[in-house]
Amino acid sequence: MDGIVSVRVLEADGRLEWWDVFCGTDGEASTVEVVSPSPGRQRFHGEGADLFDALRALRLELEERGAFLLCAGAARNAHQSGALASFHDGAVVYLLEAGWRPKRQAWIFDPAEPEDAGTVAEQVEFFERWVRGRQTRGPFSNVLDWLYDLWHKVK
Repeated sequence: MDGIVSVRVLEADGRLEWWDVFCGTDGEASTVEVVSPSPGRQRFHGEGADLFDALRALRLELEERGAFLLCAGAARNAHQSGALASFHDGAVVYLLEAGWRPKRQAWIFDPAEPEDAGTVAEQVEFFERWVRGRQTRGPFSNVLDWLYDLWHKVK
């Protein structure tokens, strides 16, 4: 995916602004870059093996400034599987729910709310807790997954 998308950013002072995000991938590496619209027009850049990795590198740089991207790929519960990474060049993530197998997918630049935003470290920590929770679910976990799926289809 190459292109430009606008994403809301939560600034350190609490302001919400729209920033343009420039994305590019050449099959070997991906880049994600933003330019702040505020005075000084600072440029921030991230590179990675795919778009999600590049977005995480960019987020680390923004965290130092106290700014958070409000998009699905920056949500605390976002995680990329190997299959999603290879099929979509890192442009799609799972939005995990504690205790449940991954179901909801989102484009990494889909909008997210300020309360969903987290640091890269919080994202890693959420995934590790999610994995531990999945390992301790017990003998009826498949039945619970089936009921969960059924509930969301009916809802």
